[in-house]
Amino acid sequence: MPKPAHIAPITPTGFSTPVAEALPAVVQRIAQALQPEQSILFGSYAYGIPTPDSDVDSLVIMETTTSAVPSTPFSFANPVAHFRPSDLT
Repeated sequence: MPKPAHIAPITPTGFSTPVAEALPAVVQRIAQALQPEQSILFGSYAYGIPTPDSDVDSLVIMETTTSAVPSTPFSFANPVAHFRPSDLT
């Protein structure tokens, strides 16, 4: 999976960990759990212009037998909380 050339050292409002430190581990966890065909970073972090109020916009492309996949906002405060145990087995 290609890595962005540079992720700005921004710490989101209300958090203590910069996105540049937290994002690689989150991306790796998603890749291991879901084995996507592709993972795409877009928005202000992809363009290199995030602010402390920016969220991380990502798209995960994968095959599924599920007819509808719910979308849930993701938080770096506790990224593991967004995975159900069944998602990781």
